[in-house]
Formats: sequence, structure tokens, C-alpha cells
Amino acid sequence: MNACYLNILLLVIVVPGQVAKADQRLYLATRGEKAIVAYRINAETGELAFESKTGLVAEPGCMAFSPDECFVYVTMSAAGGASVATLQRTSDGSLVLRANTKLRSRAAYVRTDNTGKLLLVCHYVAGGVSIYRIVNGICTAEMTGYTNTARTAHCVALDPSGRFVFVPHTTPNKIYQFSLDEKRGKLLPNEPPFVDGPEQNQRYHQPRHYVHHPHLDMAYTSNEYGGGISAWDFEPRTGTLQ
Repeated sequence: MNACYLNILLLVIVVPGQVAKADQRLYLATRGEKAIVAYRINAETGELAFESKTGLVAEPGCMAFSPDECFVYVTMSAAGGASVATLQRTSDGSLVLRANTKLRSRAAYVRTDNTGKLLLVCHYVAGGVSIYRIVNGICTAEMTGYTNTARTAHCVALDPSGRFVFVPHTTPNKIYQFSLDEKRGKLLPNEPPFVDGPEQNQRYHQPRHYVHHPHLDMAYTSNEYGGGISAWDFEPRTGTLQ
């Protein structure tokens, strides 16, 4: 769930919703309008019906929902620096701004941990991952940790247990792998600290985005060079890929 290069559309998130179980909504982050636009999805026809628009103080980028889907975290960038907005979903699916928090640098990807108490932010240019404390659904200014990796950090993802974190990088053609200290809000390098992507002489390499299989001990990455999908074996005891 990340940047799309179609006009002003930056991100699409479809949410069944704890707020309204019978409904599905589509949320669009629109750069030009500096807003999040919400649509109701007709489950039978797939048609979209406009519902609401929430203005932001700067251009939005990537966003993620809290595990209970009651909050959405939207990264923003402007001349004054990078930040993240915390928005709360109401009973009708509209969004209400609750906080704006300054970030270390511009974000390429964002997600919460499984507890919903930490916000993990991936920094593409800076090459690293920062972690911010979430309190009562609000992303605070408390940065619990920052971990340097390498330039072109594209994504940050967790395994289903929430114990292990993976950060794919395109140019170095690697996936950095960590264990997550949820209490302290810090990443600890795993052993080995990274795995190489597909060999450069193959048609597909440079891992970009990562998703973990919900049931099997497997993960998948998309590749920037040549496209394609790479499949990875996952060792759940050690949290490492092969």
C-alpha cells in the first residue's frame, strides 16, 4: 500500500471497517487537494459513491490503519519538513484530525505494529526506519528508536506474529531483517542482519515491497528491476528469510 503514479492518487486503502461492519470504504490520499477522500463501495456493482473529504495541512503520502481500524495515520511532506497526521474514523466512516506529529524525515512507507502502540516509518532517502510511540490511538512525538539501514528503503513489514520486521531495499538488492522489541519500541538486527535479493543476472531483482503469507511460512516481494514476484521461505523460530 504505497505511492501510485496516477495523477493525484497516492494511496488507496479499502477497509471493511470495525466502524461500520456492513460497509466497505475506499480512502484516497490526494496530493493536489491536500486531502483524504472517502468513498462508499457498492459490494454488488463495485461502484463508488463520494462520502467525505478531510483536508490536511500538507501533501499526503503513504498511510496505514490502526489494527482496530479506528485510526488512520497519514504521512505528509512540505517545505517545513515531514509529519504524520492521526485521523480518527467516526461512525459514518468520515475522518477527524486528532494530531499532527513531526517526523525525522520524509516517509516512503508507514505501518503500525500488531499491538497498535508503535508506528514504524520507512525512510527511502535517509535509508532507515524510525519508530514512534502511539498512545490511545494518537501518534506522539516520542521517537523510541531509529535504525540506519541503506538508501532506497522502500517498505517496512511484519510477520504475522509481530515479532519480526523486514525492510526491502532496491539498490543494494537486500532485505534487512530485525526482531522487534515492542516494550522499548526498538529494532534489533537479526542474524544475519539482511538477506540478498535475487541475483543481479536474473531477470527479476531489487526487492521493493513485501507481504507475508497469512498462514504459510512464506513471504513475497515485488521487484523494481524487471517486475515479477519473488517467493521466500520464512523460518518462524528465528525470523529469517531464505
